[in-house]
Amino acid sequence: MSVVATAAGVLGKLVAKPLTDAAMRQERVLRALKAVRLDPRKPPQDFDGIYAVTLIEYCAGRAESVLAVFRDEYVIGSFRRSFALRDLTRVRREVAEAVERNRETGEFGHLAHGFEEHVDGFAAAFEQVVDRTRAPHEARLEETVKALVSQVSRTREEEEGRRLRIEPGRAELTPAQRLARDAEEWFRAVGYEIRQPQWPVGEDAIALLVDIPRRRGRFDRTVMLCVAGELGPHHLNTLAGLADSADAAEGWGIARLRVSAAARARAAASEDRLFCYSFDELIDEEADFEPYLAWVEEEVRRRGIDTRYVPQSCEKSEIDPATGQPIATSRYHWQDGGLDDYVARWLDEPAKQHLSVLGEFGMGKSWFALHLAHTMVLAWRDAKRRGVPRPRLPLLIPLRDYVKQTTVQGLLAEFFFDKHKVNLRSAEVVRVLNRMGRLLLIFDGFDEMAARADRNTVVANFWSLASAVDQGAKVLLSSRKEHFRDDREARDLFGAKITAAGHGATADGPIFEIVQLVEFEDEQIERMLRHRLKQDKVREVMRHPTVRELMRRPLMSELVIDALPEIEQGAEIDLARIYLYAVRRKMDRDIHAERTFTSRADKLYFLCEVAWEMLSTDRLTLNYRDFPGRLRSFFGPVVQRDADLDFWEQDMRNQGMLVRNAEGDYGPSHKSLLEFLVALKLAGELGLLTGDFLDAVRVPGAAAGDGSRSWSAHFAARGADGSLPGLTAFAPEPAEALAGTFGELGPDDAVFEFLATMVREHPDHRARLLELAQVSSSGRPLLNCLRLLAEADGHLENAPLAGLDLSGFGIWMTYRKLSLSRADLRGADLTAAELRGADLSGADLTGAQLSRSILRSAEGWQCLLTSGGGRGLEARPGLALARWPPGRASPAVRSR
Repeated sequence: MSVVATAAGVLGKLVAKPLTDAAMRQERVLRALKAVRLDPRKPPQDFDGIYAVTLIEYCAGRAESVLAVFRDEYVIGSFRRSFALRDLTRVRREVAEAVERNRETGEFGHLAHGFEEHVDGFAAAFEQVVDRTRAPHEARLEETVKALVSQVSRTREEEEGRRLRIEPGRAELTPAQRLARDAEEWFRAVGYEIRQPQWPVGEDAIALLVDIPRRRGRFDRTVMLCVAGELGPHHLNTLAGLADSADAAEGWGIARLRVSAAARARAAASEDRLFCYSFDELIDEEADFEPYLAWVEEEVRRRGIDTRYVPQSCEKSEIDPATGQPIATSRYHWQDGGLDDYVARWLDEPAKQHLSVLGEFGMGKSWFALHLAHTMVLAWRDAKRRGVPRPRLPLLIPLRDYVKQTTVQGLLAEFFFDKHKVNLRSAEVVRVLNRMGRLLLIFDGFDEMAARADRNTVVANFWSLASAVDQGAKVLLSSRKEHFRDDREARDLFGAKITAAGHGATADGPIFEIVQLVEFEDEQIERMLRHRLKQDKVREVMRHPTVRELMRRPLMSELVIDALPEIEQGAEIDLARIYLYAVRRKMDRDIHAERTFTSRADKLYFLCEVAWEMLSTDRLTLNYRDFPGRLRSFFGPVVQRDADLDFWEQDMRNQGMLVRNAEGDYGPSHKSLLEFLVALKLAGELGLLTGDFLDAVRVPGAAAGDGSRSWSAHFAARGADGSLPGLTAFAPEPAEALAGTFGELGPDDAVFEFLATMVREHPDHRARLLELAQVSSSGRPLLNCLRLLAEADGHLENAPLAGLDLSGFGIWMTYRKLSLSRADLRGADLTAAELRGADLSGADLTGAQLSRSILRSAEGWQCLLTSGGGRGLEARPGLALARWPPGRASPAVRSR
C-alpha cells in the first residue's frame, strides 16, 4: 500500500466531524503523521511523501467530502503531473473540472458551495510542503529558474543596446527594420530565399517576400510582416491583403516579443493561411532542439544530479589592471548562493566577459555544467510554455570529443547532427543563433581537448575554441586547475594575451574571467552523503578525518561509499586506495554474483592497457569494433577461437567499468579513473607494486609464483586453460621497454600523484628509480624518474645526479619547494632547469653548467654550493654573478 493510501486510511478513521478548535486540529494532524511515520519538519522529497503530508495537514478536521476529493486517483494524478512539470496552474483547472463533474456524478458526495476555495487551499498547502522539503539553497535554485525567465526581457533589451553600439548601421534603423534585418539573416541561415527585400508597410511594419523550400525543388511563396511592438489583429488584416496582392501561399506576422491573443485568434480562423510568431517561435519552426533537451534531462536523472546536487562555493582573484597582480580574493559561499548565483548574475550581464570555471580533478566541474544546463533547460521550457521571452538555450559540449574532430566546427557538427540528432538545416543556424545571443555555449573539460598537451597545444586549443565565439555569444568553459602551470598563465591565456606563437593576442580575442571552485566544507560533505546513506553511516564516515579530506572533492563521495566496508574495518585511506577499494569491490561483486567469468586480475590488466592507450594517444574512448583486436593483443592464445573471443568481448565490454555512448564508444565515467589505471600499470612495470595494490592483480588461490616475471611477462604466462600463475612480486621491465611507457608519460599531475602513493611503500623504490635515472641519463625518462621520486619522498636530498642532463627539470614544481640538499650535481647540465625555490644547501655543483636565471631567481634562494674540496661559493638574492670569497671567479662553476 502506498503512503498516500495509508495516509488516507488513517484520516478516514480520524475524520468523524469537522473541528474548529485549532489546538485539537493540530493534535489530530500530529497523530495522523505519527501513525504514517512522517516527520512534518522534514517531509520526504518524493511526490507520494509530499502528497501524504499535505493530505493529512489539510484534510484533518475538515469535512469527509474534502478528503474524498483529494484522495481520488484522478486528482492525485493531476497533482503528480503538475509536480513533475513544476507548475500547479494546470492542476487547479483539472481539479476544478472534477469538482464541476461531481455535480452530475456525485462521486465525491455533497460538496458545499464554494468548494473551489479548497482546491486553491490544498494547492497552496502542497506548495508549502514542497518548500519544506528543500534546504534554503534548493529553494534558491528554483528561484533562479524563475529569475532567469523574469530577467530575460531586460537582458534582451540590454543585449540589443550592445548590438546597437557594435553593429554598423543598426542604430539608424527603426525597431521594425531591425527585426526585419534579423529575420532576413535567420531566413538565409535556414535556406529560405529572399525574393523581395524590405519595404515599409505603414509606420510600424516592414514586409518581406520569401520563398520557403519544400520537396523536389518546390517552394511556398510567403509574405513576412515584421512589426514593432506587439503583433495585433490589425496587422493580420494588413498581412492578409499583402498575401493576396503577392499571390502568396501564406502570410506570417512576426513580432520581437509579444503577440496578442486576438491576433492568434485571427490567424487560427484563417484556415492555415495566416500565422503569428514571436521571434522565439519563428526559430522553433526550423530549429528543433527537443532531442538534445531530452538528453540533458535524462542525463541529469541518470546521474542523480537532480536529487543529489550540492551547491558549491567559488572564489575569484581580483586583479589590479595596472600591475596584473592579485590584490584581493572575492569568495562566494555556497550557503549564500555560491557558484549558482555567481553564474546567474554573469548570465544577466550582456556585456560581461565569458567565464572559465577552474578546479582540481573531482571538484564537480562536469556536475555543475550539467546542473547549469538542466536549470536553464527548465527555465527555457517554462518560458516556452508560458509564451514569454526565453533565456539562452544552454548547449553542453564535452570537449573530450574534440580529439576525434580536431576542429571546433567539426565538434559542433558532430554534437548537433550525429550525437543528438538535432533537426537543423545547416551549421550556419548555430552561428546565427549564437550571434543573436540566443545560446549559452558550455564547453566542459578544456583540459580534455588533448590527453597529452604541452604549452603550445594548450594555447592552440584555446584559440581553436575562440573561433566559435561570435559577438553576442556567451561561453562558459570548465577546466582542471592543474592544466596550467600557475594562476598567472591561466589569466594570460583566458585573457587572450598570448597566442600559440607566444606573441601578443589579436585585438578581438575573447576575454574570460576566472572563478575557481572551493573544496567542500563538512556540512556539504554530510549533505552529499545523506543522499546515499542512512544517518548512522553518515556519522561513521564523518568520523574519519582522512576520508573527510578526500571527500572535499565531490567526485570522491561515490568511491567512498563503494569503499565503505574497508573504511569501517580500519583499512589505510588515501586517494589511490579509495579508487582501489571501489574498483575492487565492484569487480568482486560481479564475480560473486556470477555476472562475469574473467578474473579481477584479467579485468584490471585489460583496463590498465586500454587506459594507457587512451591517455597516450589522445583518444579517451574505444569503439566496440576495436575490442576484438585489443583482446587478441592482450590475451593471445586464450581468445584465438571466435567463440572464446565473443565470450571475452562481451565480458570485458559489460563488466569492465567503462561506460558506453550511443555510438558504441566506451570510455571512463571520469578521466581520473584512467589516470588511476595508468598509474597501476606503470607501477607494475617499474616493479614497485606492493601491498593492497599488488594484491589487486593477484589471482586468489593461484599457486605461489617465483616472483621474477615482469608485468608483461606475467600476463603472457598463462596456462592452457587461460589461467594466470601465482604472483609474489613484479620484476621491473627492461629499461628499453620502460622508455616507451613510463618514459613517455606526459606531465600529468594526477597520474604522478597516484603513482607516488603506490610506489612509496616499496622498500626499493628510491634505489630502483635512481638506477633507472642513471640508465636514462637525459630526456623525459630521466625527468619522470626524478619527479616520481620527489613526489614519493618529498625531496631529492643526497641524490646522485652527477653528469646528468637535467634540462627541463623542475618545471612541474612551480607550486612547491623542493629540497636538493647535499645532492651530487657535479657536471650536471642545469642550464634549462627550473630551480626557483629549491633548497640547494650543501649540494656539490663542481663543473655544473648553470644559467644566469638560476643565480638570479625571482624569489631568490640562499645556499652554499661546495666545490667538493671544502671551499665554498655563496649565492645570495640579487647577485648576477657568484664569486669565490677572495674575489676571483671560480673555474669550477660555469655561468652562461
